[in-house]
Formats: sequence, C-alpha cells, structure tokens
Amino acid sequence: MFRKEEKMMKAASFMAIVTSLLACLFITQAHSQNAGVHADAIRSVEKWLSLIDGYKYRETWEGLSDVFKKTITKEQWLADLESFRKPLGKPEKRRFLYVTESSDIDVGPYLIIQYQTSFENKGSKGEAVSVTRDNTGKWKVLGYTVF
Repeated sequence: MFRKEEKMMKAASFMAIVTSLLACLFITQAHSQNAGVHADAIRSVEKWLSLIDGYKYRETWEGLSDVFKKTITKEQWLADLESFRKPLGKPEKRRFLYVTESSDIDVGPYLIIQYQTSFENKGSKGEAVSVTRDNTGKWKVLGYTVF
C-alpha cells in the first residue's frame, strides 16, 4: 500500500511540474508577442522623437493621431513645441524605461512609452509618449509630455 501512495504522490508531483512548465511557456509566449508589439511601437516613437530632437516640428504633425489632432491646431502644436520643448535643447542621452499598456473608451488600446532623457540645457527629465494604432495599423502619437 505504501508503494502505491508513493507512486501516486510522484505522479501528482510530476503533473504539477508539467502544468507549471506549460503555464510558464504560455506566459513567456504571450510576453514575447507583446514584446514584438512593444518593439514596433518603440521604434516608431523613437523615429518620431528624432524629428523633435532635430527641431523638425512641422514633420511631427504627420505622426499625431486623429484623436490628438482634434484637440489642437497644427499652429498651436508647433507653438507648444517651440515654447516647452525647444528650450530644453538637444537630448544628450535618452534611455528607455518601460512600456505601460492601457485602454480608453474613446481611444481603445494604447501604449505609454517612457524615457529618462538628459537635455543639454535642462539636465535629466522624464519623457512620455502615448501611442495607438490608426486604422492602417501605423503607430500614431496620442500625447507627448516632458516632466
């Protein structure tokens, strides 16, 4: 009888290990799928930020989402960049921090991508860029802030 209980306990332990490994595999696969989506969004954001870094403010307008464009005119957007971003100077170093996933009833799913950036005139600041996919699948900016 003792051997039968021992075999049953070993079988139960084995099943628990297999279940745990399968769960880890599922979580890792889901994470890697998100990592691919995140990497694509990060590349898009960094390309957009390079326009700001190069003072190509007019070109940044094309990277804004329709939702964002409904809240501000192009002229106001350009004036805002001139008044709050240009005085910081060029970034000396930008370090990616993390991505946060979120959702909004008006916007749908979106990502918030955060950086720690050292600017030539104002030192270290945080930057956050919120992005969502448009109806063609391209990442578009919902918001940009320096804090």
